[in-house]
Amino acid sequence: MSTAPPAPEPLAASLDALGAAVTRAERELERSRGGAERAADAQDEFAAMQDDRARLAQELNDALEAGRALKAAHAEAERRVASAVEWVEKALAAAAPHEGE
Repeated sequence: MSTAPPAPEPLAASLDALGAAVTRAERELERSRGGAERAADAQDEFAAMQDDRARLAQELNDALEAGRALKAAHAEAERRVASAVEWVEKALAAAAPHEGE
């Protein structure tokens, strides 16, 4: 049986260094993947926040418009009530017996 001759010292050291470099590269790759996943999660969260912001802005615009419509309706109701009060006062004055007659 033949056995492989022992590797010369510089070759063994180079192989050890190569193995260590590959191990470091693998660790860094795993770290990068984790960072990429965290970045993707952050992007997803940011997109969701942007969607929420847009939805809330639309709800605020709708609420402001409803407030303006209510204010206008209130002003119109106030005008009509004042007109009705004036009409009723005139009708009561016309129906009341005149003093001194």
